[in-house]
Amino acid sequence: MPWFRRKKKKQSSPGAQGRATDEADAKHLAEFIQSRHGVEAYLEPETYVTETTVMLIAYDGEWTRRHIGGMKGAFNLTKKHDIPLYEVEKTGYPQRKRDFDERRRIERKRAQRRRLNSMELRLLGEPVFHDRYQGSDGKTGAALHEVAECGVRIRRAGDVEVRPR
Repeated sequence: MPWFRRKKKKQSSPGAQGRATDEADAKHLAEFIQSRHGVEAYLEPETYVTETTVMLIAYDGEWTRRHIGGMKGAFNLTKKHDIPLYEVEKTGYPQRKRDFDERRRIERKRAQRRRLNSMELRLLGEPVFHDRYQGSDGKTGAALHEVAECGVRIRRAGDVEVRPR
């Protein structure tokens, strides 16, 4: 049977195809370097899923990752902009990058919690940004957005329920 005699094609990783560095990638990396100080480059090796990339990390931990034309492209970029180049496999990522990621994660959670609380208040027919809220006992409560941040649910005018977290 002839179909068993066919040669199988060699399977290669996407990174091995060696796509050229996109102009937009190069421009983004150059703008990142010029707009921030204390930038360092970290070369990330090719994997089965991704090509060789470079991660630029600023002094405050802000980072960006883009495809770069292999190790040679990374060397050219760092030489042109006079920034240090490290290999991630040997040095790992700096602590400031992990701290930056953690701060961003906390900020995203807080923003999501605020959005959910404001949606909940809108669904219950209450305006979201009252200066004051009058509770069922007749006493004036805290500012509504602060109340929502603390986990207070308003079911109808005059009722306040505190949700345990």
